[in-house]
Amino acid sequence: EVVRFGGEDDYAITGVIDLGARHSHLDYDLYTRFQWYADSWTGNNRATYARLHPQVDVAGLEERLTAEMTDLMRREFLAMNYEPNAGDFPKWKLQPLDKVHLHSADFSFLAKAGGNIRSIYLFALIGLLVLAVAIVNYVNLATARASQRAKEVGVKKVTGAVRWQLTVQFIVESILQSLFAAAIALLLAELLLPFFNAVVGRDLDVLSAQPAWIVLGVLGLALLTGLLAGVYPAFVMSSYRPVTALRSGFLRSGDKGLFRKVLVTGQFTITIALLIVMGFIYRQVNFMIGHELGFQPDQVMLIPLNFNSSHYRVERLKSEFEQIEGVQSLTTASRFPGQFLPDWGVIVEGRAEGESPYVIFADADYAKTLDLQMAKGRFFAPDIAADTIDHWVVNEAFVRKAELEEPLGARLKFSADSVYGQIIGVVKDFHLKGLNSEIRPLVMHGYHQRWYAGLKLSTSDLSATIAAVQQLWKEVEPNHPMRYSFLDDDFAKQYDEQQRLGQTIFYATLLTLFIALLGLFGLTAFNVERRTREIGIRKVLGSSVSGIVRLLSRDFLQLSGLAFLVALP
Repeated sequence: EVVRFGGEDDYAITGVIDLGARHSHLDYDLYTRFQWYADSWTGNNRATYARLHPQVDVAGLEERLTAEMTDLMRREFLAMNYEPNAGDFPKWKLQPLDKVHLHSADFSFLAKAGGNIRSIYLFALIGLLVLAVAIVNYVNLATARASQRAKEVGVKKVTGAVRWQLTVQFIVESILQSLFAAAIALLLAELLLPFFNAVVGRDLDVLSAQPAWIVLGVLGLALLTGLLAGVYPAFVMSSYRPVTALRSGFLRSGDKGLFRKVLVTGQFTITIALLIVMGFIYRQVNFMIGHELGFQPDQVMLIPLNFNSSHYRVERLKSEFEQIEGVQSLTTASRFPGQFLPDWGVIVEGRAEGESPYVIFADADYAKTLDLQMAKGRFFAPDIAADTIDHWVVNEAFVRKAELEEPLGARLKFSADSVYGQIIGVVKDFHLKGLNSEIRPLVMHGYHQRWYAGLKLSTSDLSATIAAVQQLWKEVEPNHPMRYSFLDDDFAKQYDEQQRLGQTIFYATLLTLFIALLGLFGLTAFNVERRTREIGIRKVLGSSVSGIVRLLSRDFLQLSGLAFLVALP
């Protein structure tokens, strides 16, 4: 089959890649040869893949690559009549392919957004905390109700059983319960996987893709959990003396009671700590979403432009869009806040060392559409031709970084250019990335390298305005399907990881709280059963129901308060 790319070039399909159920960071629809960049060495937005020999010296190869690339880049810079400095030559690093997904946060512009190893560690920690609460719960209930098996222990010891045999029996019982729970957990995990995928924003299918590895891992974890949960109760129950065990229905021990209190305090400390962390995350995300950004992203519709469109066709599209009722203003630019921003080498006249700020190519309506505020000077004007060739607008962060006492009139140029242009305005700092990133230096130029249109829409009839924009696009760009998004939504996606983390902690906290309360209910029920005679005597002597409730709940309330004080720091 032959497909037309960009409405101009024809390409023949020579193969179809079958990824099956596998996931890849190379999540693209089309792959084509990059032949026209084969001899370009100064670009920094492309990745190179190489298969290495198994015994290769990676560190040595990195040094050789750095030396070779430095030489090739220097030649290309000199061919452009530019004398490079040391900052123009990066140090080359090799990234193993199996590390790309979780260890490539700095290279996310090369492919789709990957995972974050810190999130994996955090999720694992949360899972271990939930498991710890469950183990503590089991130990509490098992030791609290151990006295009910006292006669069983006494009979077995009288008939010849020794302590180690009883210890092994109780540990095996704990492991069998853990294995049974693990089987149920595997079934629930398979059933609840779609819900979990929705929470974490992933498309996981590990249970079906690698069942043997998962089953073995769960089996090992279940054995370890059963062992940890069963050791202490097993030693407690196997330590009963036969005569005492056969005489008494309930065995008391102050040490065991103290140990249970420590365990109850521990599990509630974990639960309360998760609640506090969850609250902080939600407050942080809400703060970042609602914080002043320095620009207005609301109702700004972003449309990727045809890469092959000429400047004149883009200008025609812009003039046509401006005629649509509901379009308040319109701008074209290379990038918008929240998107990947390239950093280019820029030299201030008279300086030996260059700067590496973010770069945005924009037209005269960029500041108006985004409601940017000027600190000094002016923004680009549509009726001044020099604004598209010789003039620059910078942000306050660039002024500070370049140490410009008087930025207006200062001259700068791209490292690869020979002609300087002057700064005509300083825009107040605005957030180019999320609030979890610092505001970096930015320079803006009027050059006609613009890949997006930004339309500021009115809220009166949004759906009708979008429909009119789509219809006009079909007329002007019939061979290029229109895609659009909104700037506020795109910018908020930077906080998706924090929001997913907050949701995960929320559900983990609910589960932990449920387990802790379930254990507390069991301990309370056992305590009531153990003190039935005392409760009866108190009621005969005139105690009220509320007084008895206060008596029975006093210890647990004190332990909960202590847990809060421990978890708060």
